Amino acid sequence: MNVRDIQFEAAGGKNVLTWGQRSIATILAEMGEDSHFFNFGGMVDVPAGRSTQAVVDAVRELVQRHAGLRTLFPDKLTQLVAEQGTIRLTTHDVAPADAADTAAGLVQQLGGTAFRHDEDWPVRLALVQAGGVPQKLVIVLSHLVADGQSCRVVLDELRQLLAGVPLAPDDTTWSPLEVAAHEQSAAGQAEGEASVRHWCAEAREVPRTNFDFPKHDPDPIRFLGLRMSSTAVAVAATQIAREWRCSTSAVILAAISAVLSRYTGHRRIALQLLANNRWRPEVARTVMTVNNGGMFSVEVDGDASFGELANLTWRRALRGYQSARYDPQVLEKAIWEVDLERGLHLYRNVAFNDTRVADGWTDLPELPQTEGAWSDLRASTTVDIFGQWESLLGRVCFSLHGLTSQAVLDVEIDTSFIPAATGRQLLVGIEALLVRAAQRSVLMHELGDVTGVEPVARDAGWRWLARAAGFVEVAQVGPIVAAATGAAACGVFVEPDDAGERLVAYLGPVDAGVPENLHEEVCSRVKGVFGYGAIAPHHYVFCAAAPPDGDQAGWRSQPVLFTSDGTVTGARVGTDS
Repeated sequence: MNVRDIQFEAAGGKNVLTWGQRSIATILAEMGEDSHFFNFGGMVDVPAGRSTQAVVDAVRELVQRHAGLRTLFPDKLTQLVAEQGTIRLTTHDVAPADAADTAAGLVQQLGGTAFRHDEDWPVRLALVQAGGVPQKLVIVLSHLVADGQSCRVVLDELRQLLAGVPLAPDDTTWSPLEVAAHEQSAAGQAEGEASVRHWCAEAREVPRTNFDFPKHDPDPIRFLGLRMSSTAVAVAATQIAREWRCSTSAVILAAISAVLSRYTGHRRIALQLLANNRWRPEVARTVMTVNNGGMFSVEVDGDASFGELANLTWRRALRGYQSARYDPQVLEKAIWEVDLERGLHLYRNVAFNDTRVADGWTDLPELPQTEGAWSDLRASTTVDIFGQWESLLGRVCFSLHGLTSQAVLDVEIDTSFIPAATGRQLLVGIEALLVRAAQRSVLMHELGDVTGVEPVARDAGWRWLARAAGFVEVAQVGPIVAAATGAAACGVFVEPDDAGERLVAYLGPVDAGVPENLHEEVCSRVKGVFGYGAIAPHHYVFCAAAPPDGDQAGWRSQPVLFTSDGTVTGARVGTDS
């Protein structure tokens, strides 16, 4: 291996991080050394007759053209675009027959470690040669400066430069610095505020999580990626989209929502939609992380047909994608206020990412006309493991990739909530649902028979509460409240009230009275410590003593010192409970 230093010189500057950069920076920091999972990589062929110097010149022009490729991040708030510097290109000389395998290995090697963004350029490069003749150029990009579209832009422009084709002028393309400036402008702030309003409206209605059920024993490899490759999905989704006048993306998102509804027992399913946010022409070819999460939910009505669900999903997804432009710090503050209103924590850990450049497929077979033809089409479907990781931050992400003749649908799962066998069945169930719906109307109450997906089991300790729009493991709540109040004992029970049912916490004795900001303290503990089964109580009853047996009747028989909803300092004194 040899090293070539590539000098560059271009306009620089600094600004705050963009919204997209802030969002991904938080995830990368949480992942730590495992953040290499998010790196982008690829390779391009070097045309015959091109010299090593021509490759160096092409890389230099690319780096000078795109500010993101020469950006450092000295702290959590600042992006610094260098005016000059040196990018390293490693060269590897191999036998001609080994060039492709060596390049593929370098993509994995260079992408297999996390970037140090305060001191490393966010791009890694390698050139594979045979007898000194360039064969393959490998490039790996950090997600902090690139998303999927950025990677496509970089590879496309490298191919042009290596072929000696001049690049189109980019005078109207914004740099990351200009994007940051727009986001701080009045117009940018208005866009962000509209997105946050949509998020908050959804957050007041949706279940706090799709996974409010007992954890499973995780598989030996806890975090897995499963991949289904299916021509049948592509053909069926295309037919349904035409019939119901929506996109194939919406059809597949509707199928994902339907099988999640069947598995989790939730009628309403909420997901983050990963939006590329490149609808503005000025950022269509900007090399930077522009994408972000939009808020989406849909109700899976048992009496509705799948076609109706697909059309509804399409309309709601359009609004969800429009809500993906926001300052993440502003969003977090706003969602926390909604969390406090509801007394819970909204877990935004299920996502859908349609990575295709365009909706649909360009090389599909003729539509099957018989059940046997559909069966033959499904016979080619494969479901395989494509990745294993030590951590996924509790995420479940469905990703749709497009080949010309088949749909490739990935799901990354935490097997504590979706075991590998269940993950496979969810994917197969999506295909089965789409194939059946392409042949006849399928009602949502038929999901079990059509998909083969079995609902998750909950024991009697998990109670449905309309106020939470989900299930609560009541036994989880008592220790949280006791820790927040310093109470010697705590009993938590579901009791009727004018609004239906509420969660009531009985405590005693508490020497210091009601702690200041009790409700906020409990919500903080629900968010930070305990898990998907807990919410804050709706009502607190402070008793003179704890009953010997600790059951509901025993607590209700104790003398009441005061009651509170936990939201104000100084409890309301009284004897009611």
